[in-house]
Formats: sequence, C-alpha cells, structure tokens
Amino acid sequence: MKPKLLLRIASIIMLLHDAGHTYGHLTWKQTPDAVPRESE
Repeated sequence: MKPKLLLRIASIIMLLHDAGHTYGHLTWKQTPDAVPRESE
C-alpha cells in the first residue's frame, strides 16, 4: 500500500472515532446520585 492511501484510511477512521465520541457526549445523561450527600 502507498503511504498516501494509508493516511487517507487512518483519517477516515479517526473521523468516525471522533464523530462517535461527539455523539456519545451529546447524548450523555447524568445518572442520579446513588449516595445522598450530607449538607455541611
């Protein structure tokens, strides 16, 4: 394989990886606190 093709494949994989992380971050829902915090 030529280096140019490998770089293009790697950049596409990174783009998909970044898109997945962005989608996961934007759809993240905070879970309720399992342990109630004591007020000081």
